Amino acid sequence: MRDGAISLSGCITALVTPFAGARLDIKGLRENVRFQLKNRVSGLLVNGSTGEAPNLSSAEYERTLTAVVEEA
Repeated sequence: MRDGAISLSGCITALVTPFAGARLDIKGLRENVRFQLKNRVSGLLVNGSTGEAPNLSSAEYERTLTAVVEEA
């Protein structure tokens, strides 16, 4: 491995950003994080490849990151 390279392994879940209607569902996001951790995932990908991130405001983007970090 090169100096400074990161080695990743295991299951890293790309979290869906849940909505209740048109509103961000932080409670649902926290529940999903708890479920993932209970089932022993190796990592969590927030605002990644599930497609919702470009549609979030800057404040919503930050709220999702904060909620996942707090829950983990």
